[in-house]
Amino acid sequence: MNILEQFRLSGKTAIVTGAAGGIASTLSIGLASAGANVVLADIRLDAARTLADEIAADYGVKTLALQVDTTDVESIKKMVDTAVDAFGHIGIFIPAAGISKPSPAVDMNEDEFDLTMAINVRGVALCNKYMGRHMIAMGGGSIINIGSLGSERALGSGSLSYVASKGAVALMTKSLANDWADQGVRVNGLIPGYFRTALLKPILERDGDGGAKRLEKIPMKRWGDVKDLVGATVFLASDASSYITGHLIAVDGGYLVR
Repeated sequence: MNILEQFRLSGKTAIVTGAAGGIASTLSIGLASAGANVVLADIRLDAARTLADEIAADYGVKTLALQVDTTDVESIKKMVDTAVDAFGHIGIFIPAAGISKPSPAVDMNEDEFDLTMAINVRGVALCNKYMGRHMIAMGGGSIINIGSLGSERALGSGSLSYVASKGAVALMTKSLANDWADQGVRVNGLIPGYFRTALLKPILERDGDGGAKRLEKIPMKRWGDVKDLVGATVFLASDASSYITGHLIAVDGGYLVR
């Protein structure tokens, strides 16, 4: 097989949660550009439908918008069942729905901590569980979890709940990769660096220097563009990474090497 052909996703179907905005919307577009049909799942159904229609028109792939609340196990199961009924085998899954509620640890709101864990940890675990069942039954697939720089090291003040949740995602990814490797299901992850998204804005506001000190720590001396994540995503989703599981690829401008 030509090496470029190994990166093509034609004939495959992906589900992306949190797909109506942020990083997840760009990843959905990237998967479609490589030929995948895409199920866009989000709690904001109207926004997911709008993006699904745009992707179908722009890339000629099949799309489906579904509403999902990843804090609700029945909603997750319905998402999986509906997507499978519509497309058959779901070979790619990116549970990207997540939140960040920064606050100093001594003033941490317990309800916000619980919500962060419910979405970023429990929700991701349940998504992996029910999609993993399907992929195992079908003989394989690729799951791509979304980690964070906080999966690897402490971040700035106020990030306790977020880094706790993303540290959990990192070890969850490795554990599931070990459990499912001999059943054809690969589980990897992405570690985005500092990207110009809605999640970055409150961090920079809290820093008070416009992000100058953080930018200085990035060897490539620039913020990430969400499009920088597409190549790594397509790689992990495709046959080009068929012997890779249990790894988190940092797309961070070199931040973690220091």
